[in-house]
Parts: sequence; structure tokens; C-alpha cells
Amino acid sequence: MANRNIKKFDAGVTFGVPEFNGVMLDGYSSPGLYTPKIEGYVWTKETLAPFVAAHLEDLNLYLWGPNGCGKTVAVEAFYGALNYNVRRLQHYQDMDPEAAVYSTSLESGETGPELVREPGPLPLALKNGDVFLADELPNGPAAGNIIYNPVLEPSRELRLTYSGGAKVPSHPMFRFVATGNTGLTAGNTDGLFAGAVRQNAALEDRFIVMKWDYLPLSEEVKILCDRVPDLDKKEAEALCRMAGFLRNAYSGEPQTYPLAVSTRALIDCAKLAVMGGSAVFGIRLTMLNKLTYQEHIEVLQKAYEKAMGEYARKHPLV
Repeated sequence: MANRNIKKFDAGVTFGVPEFNGVMLDGYSSPGLYTPKIEGYVWTKETLAPFVAAHLEDLNLYLWGPNGCGKTVAVEAFYGALNYNVRRLQHYQDMDPEAAVYSTSLESGETGPELVREPGPLPLALKNGDVFLADELPNGPAAGNIIYNPVLEPSRELRLTYSGGAKVPSHPMFRFVATGNTGLTAGNTDGLFAGAVRQNAALEDRFIVMKWDYLPLSEEVKILCDRVPDLDKKEAEALCRMAGFLRNAYSGEPQTYPLAVSTRALIDCAKLAVMGGSAVFGIRLTMLNKLTYQEHIEVLQKAYEKAMGEYARKHPLV
């Protein structure tokens, strides 16, 4: 916290959304050691609104949606712009519930090795006025995640059991954000997000919730062009159109494609297309080779032909 004074940010100017001009957000005057650097993120009124509301009212925010749609990046882009440190903890089914609270190590003592406990990301964020990002929260054990309930209350209370129940000071700038692929009390409903388990309703009750989705085509094209500057814009548009066809096949009834094509996968595909001199090279490595069944390969082939047009006829995918 040293030399990191609080600074007011105009939300409309900072995030390029005029509807929020004059809405002032507290942040820090300079970045910290754990401040994310996300450049070129495109905000809209709809995507920015829940972040502004949660930040202004000190509400806990949960973002959920399909893989690679930009949930974590959005958190990092928002709080990075405000110069916040973001302390991120990935959740998984067998994790120790105390992993957020402390870490252990062996150090030499007078009588031999001693077990030493150091504060984990949660008490550090709470004390220093950082963001605690509980990434993939539904993948953590439901019983273990209850450890967060007192911190999610307005009192922001956390006591260290390993230190005689000492209370961690609560900084007014502290914020709690979580992400996941499913609703907190939904679990792995379609079988694609193995490890996601239904969480306690009392945990979900402590969050405001935003359903996150893939970006509109024009914004996704901009991201592809920003991240892969050597990619031709028309090729970026074609890749994004193809992804849209495949996402519709994934989410449709009946489901005819097994994977949701993430923005992350599109960026990888674009990088490989530039490197290999062909969109086919990127599509094969990021999409085609993940498919086992012929009917899914045919769906990909049709989406490729529909999006790429004449290029697809000259450069067959399979």
C-alpha cells in the first residue's frame, strides 16, 4: 500500500463508455505489483454496468458463462484500469479450503524443521485493499467454499484460525469477484464442465450475478486484429463468423457441435494462421484435431465453407 494513494477515475472516460461520464470510481494513483495490464479491451454500456454497480456499492460480483468468453479478462481489464492489485486463486475440487487463507512451508528452526504459515491471497487482499478473484469458484468443494461466507458479508470478517482467531483488518477498498462456467447452484448440467459442482445457496445469495457471453462479431474482430496485428481484417471477420456458426451449433437444440469456440481459441487460431501462412493450419490445430466423431467434423467443415467462401473451396480443411 505504500505510495499508492487513492485516486478518482471517471468511468466514462476511463472505459470509453460515454453513458458513464461523470460517474467517479475509487482506484489507486499508481499500479501495484499484482496490477493486471490489459490493453485494448472493448467495453459496452451493458458489460460495464455490473462492474460499476458492484464497485460503487461494494457488492460481490459473480460472472459466469462459457469457456474462454472473457470473464477473467474482463475482471482484470476493469480493475487494472483502476490500478488495483488482483489476487487470483484458481479453484478445484480437491483444494484445501484454507488455501485462500494461508500457505505453508518448512523452514529451519532451532530444533529442526518447522512448519511456517504465511498469509494467503484472501487476507492479503482484505488487509491491503486489493481485489480477491475467486476464479472457477464452482470447481471448488461446496463445503469448503463456505469459508468465504463471512468475508462476503458487509462486515468483511476474516479470522485466522492458525493465529489464535486473530481478525484481519478490513480495508474499505477491498473487493471480491468470482467467475465460473456455470451458475453457482447449477453444477455441471450439460457434462462439458467436469469438476463444476452445485454450490450452497447461501453462498450464491451473497453475490450479484452477471451472465457473460461471447463478444459481438465486430468487437471480437477488433480483439483479433489487436492481438494478431499481421492478421488480415477480412480473415479475422471470416474466423469470427465461423466461430459464431459453431457456437450456435453448440448451444442449439439438438446440440450438433461439442465445443464452444472461445475467443481465446480464436486468438490462438489467428496466430497459427499467420505463422503457417494459412487459416487451415490454425483451424486444424485449434479445432479440427479436437474432434473425434465424423458428424462433428462435418459441422466444422460446413461452418468453415460458409464463413470462408471461395477461400474454403481453394483450401480444403479435410
